[in-house]
Amino acid sequence: GILDADLNGPSIPRMLGVAGKRFLYDENGARPPEGPLGIKVAAMSFVADPTGPLRWKGPMDLTPVWLGMMEAGVIREFLSDTVWGELDSLLFDLPPGAAADKPPAIANFIPDLHGALVVTTGSAVALEVVRRSMLYARDLGIPILGLVENMSGLFAGDAGALAREMKTSVLARIPLDKDLAQSLDTGVPLPEGHPVSRQFLDLARALR
Repeated sequence: GILDADLNGPSIPRMLGVAGKRFLYDENGARPPEGPLGIKVAAMSFVADPTGPLRWKGPMDLTPVWLGMMEAGVIREFLSDTVWGELDSLLFDLPPGAAADKPPAIANFIPDLHGALVVTTGSAVALEVVRRSMLYARDLGIPILGLVENMSGLFAGDAGALAREMKTSVLARIPLDKDLAQSLDTGVPLPEGHPVSRQFLDLARALR
């Protein structure tokens, strides 16, 4: 299962070919749409306008603390009210930079959280931001499972130095690939034999 915790910019539904779907409700709760291979997806676009920004209504509109509390409440409801069934694993897709309120909220909701997989590019700017996010996760007691270098080879930098500093490893280096880009835009998975698919499969094995 995947919970898209980027509430104002959920992209997982499009990537997994379930954009435009909605939750189905019964006496047990909200049944999530299923993408390829039966992957269950929970996302804000299944309950709100999928084409516009979130517009929170309530006391102290736009106050960051209030918004953080409301967003944490939405994530809690996604966890408790979604009929996930028996899952091999549940992934949380956090927004870029991982807003400060989301990692502690998720760690609080999931006491046996296995850890964080951190995605970065080789850009020096991205690596600086990711380094702070990793230190923050470590302060919260969230283990770092490893790094993924996205758009590998496009930038002069390398995630390897950051991985060594944080005493973890780069588990995958995903290239900027036009077939992958088309796959994510259309929601149609790459063939299993595609070179990038093999890299993702190796990453999944490493995480297991």
